[in-house]
Amino acid sequence: MKKFIISFIIITAFSGLWAQNEFSAVFSEVDINFNPHKTFTSTEAQLYTAVFEGLVTYHPRTLEPLPAAARSWEISEDGLTYTFKLRRDLKYSNGDRLTAEHFRTSWLQLMSPESGSDYGSLLDIVVNGAAYRNGEADASEVGIVAESESVLKVTLEHRAPYLLKVLCHHSFSPVHPDFFESKGTGLIVNGPYRFEEIGDGRIVFRKNENYWDEENVEIEQLNIIFNDDPVQNSLDFVRNKTDWLADGFDLSVLNVDEAIVFNPLFSTTYLFFSNRNKVWSNGNVRKALALLLPWEKIRSLQMIPGSTLIPSIPDYPVAEGIKSSDTEQAMALLKQEGYENGEGLPPVLLRLPRSESMMQIGEMIQDSWKEHLNIDVNILSEPYPYYFSSLKKDDYTIGALTWIGDYADPMTFLEMWLQTSTLNDAGFSDSGYDEKIRKSSADNRENRYKLMSEAEKILLDSAQVMPLGHSPALNIIDLRFIDGWYPNVLDIHPFKYLKFKSDFQIPGVVSTGQLYSNT
Repeated sequence: MKKFIISFIIITAFSGLWAQNEFSAVFSEVDINFNPHKTFTSTEAQLYTAVFEGLVTYHPRTLEPLPAAARSWEISEDGLTYTFKLRRDLKYSNGDRLTAEHFRTSWLQLMSPESGSDYGSLLDIVVNGAAYRNGEADASEVGIVAESESVLKVTLEHRAPYLLKVLCHHSFSPVHPDFFESKGTGLIVNGPYRFEEIGDGRIVFRKNENYWDEENVEIEQLNIIFNDDPVQNSLDFVRNKTDWLADGFDLSVLNVDEAIVFNPLFSTTYLFFSNRNKVWSNGNVRKALALLLPWEKIRSLQMIPGSTLIPSIPDYPVAEGIKSSDTEQAMALLKQEGYENGEGLPPVLLRLPRSESMMQIGEMIQDSWKEHLNIDVNILSEPYPYYFSSLKKDDYTIGALTWIGDYADPMTFLEMWLQTSTLNDAGFSDSGYDEKIRKSSADNRENRYKLMSEAEKILLDSAQVMPLGHSPALNIIDLRFIDGWYPNVLDIHPFKYLKFKSDFQIPGVVSTGQLYSNT
């Protein structure tokens, strides 16, 4: 009898893993912008897989575009016209019908001159898209047409073989006409979940009963917790109070090695120059300053040091940036541009995210430039998430970012440096760069990659972008108990596919069948 009781207690302790219908995920504290047109962080991108859905969505493992609001699409022979056929039973969370016109108006709103959206320029490839975004064309002239309630036709200026991957991003989801008037848990959405509760440090999503694929969404409730205490987060995970730690954990507290998921990430950490001051728009001046830095020491602080902007991709030609210092060449470039020994250079402000490693990097830059040039170099360290919005200011010389691709294509790192890009906070402008990116869209894969690599080289050789290294993805989630969550290079995991497994046998724990057969 004693054996029976002990076994029963053990099974009861773990049965919650299989019986529960709530999934709890922990993220670092961040301000969530509930407007999908104005989101920037990877946390927002993950959370919005729950409540927003576009024409296509990410495959949870391969990231290839899957049919979502669009049940199918056709691409013309010349690659310029995409015709999307929407599902006929599409509804918003409040029950209202979702139509092709909603996609059209939402995209036009994203692109409008007044929107200030970071991702609006990604639709510049649409006929008259850039002209409309710049206030030079009317909405009726843009190549986005709702031919009927269930057919959306998109016409491009030039081929864009990466378009479907771009459209997986939440920015291209439809927005209900009353969305911006709705508030709190009344926010009208179209994804597999809807808002149930929004509170301090917590968001609760409930399954959206009006979602077109509701019957295949297994988990009823998602609990999103925001907490920056790594020890508490780790203890909660060990005690089965949470199911996934996306951020904020302490590996020394965790005692479940099987729950540590480590994989490559399509991500690069880099420094960049702001070109808002005319001096720093000069590529030779930027390169000169970069050549004075101790790159080996600076990059040694990265988990995976690197001098490339684009992480490794099969068949993509490697383009490397400045790998070591060269004082002689640096001084020659400064003299050539009229700043001999740094005389006449303006003061430098390094605007960096608040972290120990970034402060060390800032101090190394400060020491090197003061030693060689005797110029004023100041460091401004700002906390997340405010740091991202601060990069839109024009008062700094150098900023730093860790950029995780929004889609699995080199363009996700290169589009943001186009002169017309809404992501170009640096104000970088190079007609040669823009031309190579434009030409790359019209070519086959081999030539496309070659042209993109040449464009990347322009950024690196001019020290507009100074890569530090590449980051892996690290998550805490026990995949013995959870299905539908797959490691991938964007570290994005659509909530729709998650479900609890019921067939894993914990070593040393008696199954229910064995329990009764032994009594």
